[in-house]
Amino acid sequence: MDCLRYVDNESYNGQLIGGFFRLETLVIDCLPNLERLSREERSDIFPRVSYLSIAGCPKLVSLPSLPSIEELRTGRCDKLTSLPSLPSIEVLGIGVCNETVIESVSNLYTLTSLYISSNDDFGASFPNGFLHNLTACKSLEISGFTKLQYLPSDMLIDLTALEEISISRSDMLECFPTAIFQGLVSLKNMQIVNCTKLKSLSDSFGDLTALESLKLQGFPELETFPNGLNNLSSLQYLTLSGSKLAALPENLKHLPSLKDLEISGFPSLEKLPDWLGDLTSLESLDVDDCPNLEYLPKCIQHLTNLQSLIIEDCPKLTKRCRRGIGEDWHKIAHIPRIFVVPASW
Repeated sequence: MDCLRYVDNESYNGQLIGGFFRLETLVIDCLPNLERLSREERSDIFPRVSYLSIAGCPKLVSLPSLPSIEELRTGRCDKLTSLPSLPSIEVLGIGVCNETVIESVSNLYTLTSLYISSNDDFGASFPNGFLHNLTACKSLEISGFTKLQYLPSDMLIDLTALEEISISRSDMLECFPTAIFQGLVSLKNMQIVNCTKLKSLSDSFGDLTALESLKLQGFPELETFPNGLNNLSSLQYLTLSGSKLAALPENLKHLPSLKDLEISGFPSLEKLPDWLGDLTSLESLDVDDCPNLEYLPKCIQHLTNLQSLIIEDCPKLTKRCRRGIGEDWHKIAHIPRIFVVPASW
């Protein structure tokens, strides 16, 4: 199979024949010499294929027209320079892609989910307007663009249907444009993970009034949290992890719907704020890897809806929260489920 260059049928006299008329699912992996699925441009070779996964084909230069395709996933196809006509596409995943493939995404008007990842050769920014026509897109994931330094300010401007966004492993990205999140009226879930040079976040966070879940993880250079967090009136789940900051942002106290709060990887954090008691809807609190956190505030006794407390890898706090005898035990004894895990576990 290593020598295979095409997958369509060919008769003994060299004429192309037939097609895969009943095939609906096709998975191709690790064909190092595959150049095309069809020797000639044909729209009838895979008329019913609705799912195609093709990876590990470094010589693949193009794909045929796929009139019924609903989900397409590609990876490690380094010479693929564009996408064909995909009139029914809903889900697209492109692993290790180049700029010309990214540009061709703009023609996929029916797309509802997009995942893109890159190798180290991609440039400092995305092409202007490459997402503007994806008005039906509900889920967007961007990962592994290690040389990406900035995002176009209007990159998300027309994505009013977007419900989920994840940006991860963009090591050179230092900031988000001021207004990048404006207009995302449907956004419910956001993750920004392991963007290690990130120094600031956009103040347009305050426009995400439909946001229900927010995860900010792995940002050791972050200098401040954005303004407007107090406008996230629908936020229920919040994870803050991996920061050099010595205090939590005070505007978090104005989150009336917050049910789940996770704080981890704050080596400079010495105390939790007194306003923590204002989060009266809080049901779960997880504090992990905060080695200098010394004690729990008295206000935690006011969190009458709190059902679960997890303390892990916080050696000073662990000692104070020992069941029945710790100095802070009386503050948390009312919580039904308490898990205090010593740092040595």
